[in-house]
Amino acid sequence: MEKKRSPNRIDVVQIVRQIRQQIEEQHMANATAASVRQQVRAQIRNLLQQAPYPGDVKKDLLDQDLLWIFDPQSFWYSRRPVWGAVINVLRRILRPIVKLFFNPDPLLHHIHRMSYWMAFQQQLIEDLMVERELERRARARHKRSHRSGSTRMRTSRSETRR
Repeated sequence: MEKKRSPNRIDVVQIVRQIRQQIEEQHMANATAASVRQQVRAQIRNLLQQAPYPGDVKKDLLDQDLLWIFDPQSFWYSRRPVWGAVINVLRRILRPIVKLFFNPDPLLHHIHRMSYWMAFQQQLIEDLMVERELERRARARHKRSHRSGSTRMRTSRSETRR
């Protein structure tokens, strides 16, 4: 008695699905937290460009690094190329007179502290956006693998019934 051999059936659709899934997994693996962080920074920059700020304020915000700390000494010093030295000497001479009428040191101290707080908030927002994006990608990957697993179960059940 000879057993009839059934010809090997090759499910091309299943093979293509597996190849696509492997390619997607490789793409997900390549999308590390650093690349997601760059994407989030680009989103933040786009939001800054769309914000209703005056053009010079937008330019200053976009030219600087997003994490900016205010230096209280920058209030008294000028960074101009030629006249900066002259202005610095005049400010140094007139500082005691200015302090007779107005002492900006407490205000500068609080602005300095606020700049640290704002930098912390910006970093926190960026980190939360990165975590949200990574979680969204992980959920999408899980849904895709769950769907492909359920289709495998259905095909294997239908094949066993034959």
